[in-house]
Amino acid sequence: DSIQPIIRDITRRKAGEKALMESESRFRDLVDGSIQGVLIHRNHKPLYVNKAFADIHGYRAQELLRLKSNLSLVAPDERTRIAALAKRRLAEEDVSSHYEYKAVKKSGEFIWLDNLARMVEWNGQVAIQSTVVDITECKRLEQELGQTHMLEALGELTGGVAHEFNNLLAIIMGNAELLDDFDEKVGDQQRMSIEGILKASQRGAEIVRRLQSYARQQRLNPRALDIGRFALTTGEQIKSMLNEMFCIELDLSPDLLM
Repeated sequence: DSIQPIIRDITRRKAGEKALMESESRFRDLVDGSIQGVLIHRNHKPLYVNKAFADIHGYRAQELLRLKSNLSLVAPDERTRIAALAKRRLAEEDVSSHYEYKAVKKSGEFIWLDNLARMVEWNGQVAIQSTVVDITECKRLEQELGQTHMLEALGELTGGVAHEFNNLLAIIMGNAELLDDFDEKVGDQQRMSIEGILKASQRGAEIVRRLQSYARQQRLNPRALDIGRFALTTGEQIKSMLNEMFCIELDLSPDLLM
């Protein structure tokens, strides 16, 4: 008997294996060094995470790989939506691959992420790759900008109201002053009523000045304020607006009334 050796040229296979290993190495170097967080999961079980993804969520990579479901990284009120998107994507339905969602860090802090999801093959089976960017600061700035615009709109509205109210007060005060000038024709009761009108108008004018200051239509004019007198005057104004069911008592320090 003799042994007949069979020789095969596996140069191409070895070259292919080497090329694949080099490709995988380049992929890991590229993804591991990325500032974008990358997660690959199958049925929400994490299969791969890069350092950026772990850092964004406040975990170590190995901690994330031990999780049973990546949905624990999603804010509770977002989990149903995110799970439904993943299910529809695996079913190859027409679903958006780019969306934002609220996530939760290991510390319990909520953050906002911009996510790009796509189907990939991992170890010979279909999986989902998510590439995320932390946009929490952008969200905060958007909210502040929205509040600024709202305050500007409110300021414009306030300025308009103050202007119209100021015109009405000018008419009321002008007519009350004219009535007060008729000394011989005005009785004590009527004079008290006129003084009440003037005082109320003056208080209204002060409110208008404050509204105009808020609306940035008038320069602020800081001045010393008699706190005690201000409290008493304000208390009287409030009392005049309340019915008999309410009672206001002021407990002021004697030093404020000096």
